Amino acid sequence: MKICIIGKGLTALILAKIITSKKIAVDLYFKKANLKDYSLRTVAITESNLKFLVNFFPKIEQIGNKIDKIKVYRGRDLNNEALTFLSNNRIQFSLFEYTKLFKLISNLKKSKFYKEKIIKEDKIYSQNFKNKYNLIIDTDLKHKRIKSKFGKRIIKNYYTKAYITIINHSLIKNNVASQIFTTHGPLAFLPIDNKRTSIVFSIKNSNKIDKERFKKLIIFYNKKYNIKKFNNIKYFDLKLSLLRNYIHNNILAFGEQLHQIHPLAGQGLNMSIRDIITLSKLIDKKMDLGYPADKYLLKEFESKAKFRNTIFATGIDIINSLFYFENKIPDNISKKIFKKINETYLITRFGTEIANKGL
Repeated sequence: MKICIIGKGLTALILAKIITSKKIAVDLYFKKANLKDYSLRTVAITESNLKFLVNFFPKIEQIGNKIDKIKVYRGRDLNNEALTFLSNNRIQFSLFEYTKLFKLISNLKKSKFYKEKIIKEDKIYSQNFKNKYNLIIDTDLKHKRIKSKFGKRIIKNYYTKAYITIINHSLIKNNVASQIFTTHGPLAFLPIDNKRTSIVFSIKNSNKIDKERFKKLIIFYNKKYNIKKFNNIKYFDLKLSLLRNYIHNNILAFGEQLHQIHPLAGQGLNMSIRDIITLSKLIDKKMDLGYPADKYLLKEFESKAKFRNTIFATGIDIINSLFYFENKIPDNISKKIFKKINETYLITRFGTEIANKGL
């Protein structure tokens, strides 16, 4: 049995590690990318997903920053948190620098079941190429021969840009993440370590800002850090994108190609890890019965994952919309609503559990 994975992002590499651990041969095809392009990017991994990954990457916990609590603020009241998410028996998530995580999980070349190959445009998705593999798992969907097979999507344009940077600041115990719902959009402070914090600020396109204006906004909303330096500032457009069909013959679209969501809850990679867990269990089930991993396995994966992913992504979208409209509600009413939610333990606990384990 032989499986092909296309792409070399975090999802593709994690999936390759899981599959090769089952003694299944994997060929990973990729185009060279500059890791420096991801120098500002951070990713959150929930405790549940981290427990799964540590079985394959034992050192992963050493490079992440454990976040014990998440505080949510209304932009109109920065001195008092509107909501608090915490648990007495576990962390909320661990935050990783993309580049460090990539270097850790990309160390797969020692496995005799793993090979890396540079994509050759004239060979990829040719008939001979497709016949070589039981399954093809594509995390890119960039090649012209396959794009049209996965063209139907549910798309919502947020008309918003996510501005990202990393601030250097004075030494502080830095294990509490903050989310502020401002009139411009949601602003997240995500601790990397005791001297650095990642910032993700989703700003409506109608609120045009340059880098200096961006810095002033961060300084205005920051009530915690003694900022010493802003690193480079980048931005990208935000949209919700859900693929309608996951499979075509023995080809499976995967990772962000299945679901791109608002970064509000830091759940992008976590959704993909849950998909990996589902696919891994289905492969194990087939192997235990003596069957190969084939297109019928992919149909079973689609039936299990598609509904769950759609509901979860839609939930994130609804939360984003609710907080956007919160800024239009009179202040006294907004305070009462958040006070009631925060006092309702079942709601905050339920939200924490869904964020941790998914649906």
